[in-house]
Amino acid sequence: MLGCATDDALAAIDPPARPPSGHAGTQGSRAVRNKDERESTVVYAVIRTGGKQYRVKVGDVLDVEKLVADDGADLSFEPILVVDDDGNVRSAAADLAGATVTATVMEQHRGKKIRIFTYKNKTGQQRHQGHRQSLTRLVVAGIDVGGKKPSAKADAKAAESAKKDGE
Repeated sequence: MLGCATDDALAAIDPPARPPSGHAGTQGSRAVRNKDERESTVVYAVIRTGGKQYRVKVGDVLDVEKLVADDGADLSFEPILVVDDDGNVRSAAADLAGATVTATVMEQHRGKKIRIFTYKNKTGQQRHQGHRQSLTRLVVAGIDVGGKKPSAKADAKAAESAKKDGE
């Protein structure tokens, strides 16, 4: 065959095959984490402000559309979704009734300048315009999930004690 590479030439070009993921001594992309890393999940919430949604956790610094507040003022937001320490996702209105996200205003500032240029071909019509958005920089101080739901064991104990009291 004309222009075909031999098997030896292809073997020299191709990288060696990877060992199977269960092979001893190798760690694939899904390496088993230690126990502490599996158990420690981060609490985060999704809040809505300025027509946008932000995923926040404690200590995050974020720029949102301008809010009327002084520097150093504390603000509270009602989250639309919360993931707690146990990995439970809460998004129902009844579950989020007592949940709040508190943030502190760091500063009021203006964002990067955006340049707008419109142009129409063959008429010489062009227009330049610029815009800078007013922003508020926030630091998330805390996420209060509200009254935690009791676990299944706690529900069973409560039902059992109520049964005993009723007798």
